Order: sequence, then C-alpha cells, then structure tokens
Amino acid sequence: MTIILLEGCDGVGKTTFANELSKKTGYEVLRGSSFEISELGAEGMFNHMMELLDKENVIIDRFMWSNIVYGNLFDYPLMTANQYDALIDKLDSKDSLLVYLYAPIGTINYRIDNRGDDKIKKENINEIVEYYNKELYGQFRPKIMLSLDTSIMSVANSTDVVTGFIKWLIEWDSQTRVSFFFSRYIIDKRSK
Repeated sequence: MTIILLEGCDGVGKTTFANELSKKTGYEVLRGSSFEISELGAEGMFNHMMELLDKENVIIDRFMWSNIVYGNLFDYPLMTANQYDALIDKLDSKDSLLVYLYAPIGTINYRIDNRGDDKIKKENINEIVEYYNKELYGQFRPKIMLSLDTSIMSVANSTDVVTGFIKWLIEWDSQTRVSFFFSRYIIDKRSK
C-alpha cells in the first residue's frame, strides 16, 4: 500500500533508480509527469495524477513538482493551486514517500552530454535545480521526503536505503507517523 514518487532534474538517474527500485520492491514504475503528459492540459494532467494515487505499490517517475518546475520554465500547462492542494491531500492520506534525486550541476551536465537530450539543454540545468529546491520546500512540500545525491551514492545502496525506509514507514502505525516531529526526512549518505 505504498506509493514512491521520484523527482529530480534530468540527468540525475531517475530512470535507472526507478528500474532498480522496481526490481527490489516488485512495484510497477509509472510515468506521472512528462512533456508528453503535459499535452493533456492542466485538467488532463490532474486527472492522470489523481488516478495514479489510487494505485498501490507503485513507483511514480515524476509527479506534480515536475509540472511546477518544467511548466513554469518551459511554458507548459500548469495545474492550479487547488489541484496541487488536492494532490497533496490525497498523497498525504497514503503511505507515500517522495525521493528527490540530485547531483552537482557538473555531474548532471556530464550525464546529459553522454546520453543526449532533445528537450533540456545544459544551460537550463542550474535553473531547474534551483526551482526544484524552491518548490520542494515551498507551499506544496511533501510530508516525507528522502533526498539522495546520485553522484556519491551507488544505485544499489540508495535503493537499499529507500526499501529500508519504506519497510519502516509501513511498520510505523499511522498515529505515530502523524506525531513524527520531522516534516521531511533527509538522508545524504556517502558510500562508494
């Protein structure tokens, strides 16, 4: 009964991370937000994301924060504040975890150079990262978030951290979780 959301700039390794996490958890990977999904318009994106939150044991690759970041920076359709609030309310009623993947700008640029990207250019990266940092701690901040640096932590180790955290989250009863004094749980663990 868990929803894992992945967010982060292009080039941080979300797809690789999602695939490895899926192998470890057995959860299906679903696309929550993308340039293609934005073609549905604001109402279509909202309905798509609300339907995703009805699913259980899934990994959602990009969600509403991607819509906020990329929609504002690249003039794609944006949902309304009321729609974002409804998504947060529904998300908060679930056993959910946002995993924010990040890396230094130089690492992201290197990865984008190596894989290529037809939509995002290196000159956009700094602004995208800054926007994520603003939005993830802003009005629509998630209840629980892990933040993992993909440049210093292997995919195997970081997905182990997430699977361990999910087990802990599931075992923790909802009353205890409500009284948890952290609004966000951030892990930045260095490993080789």
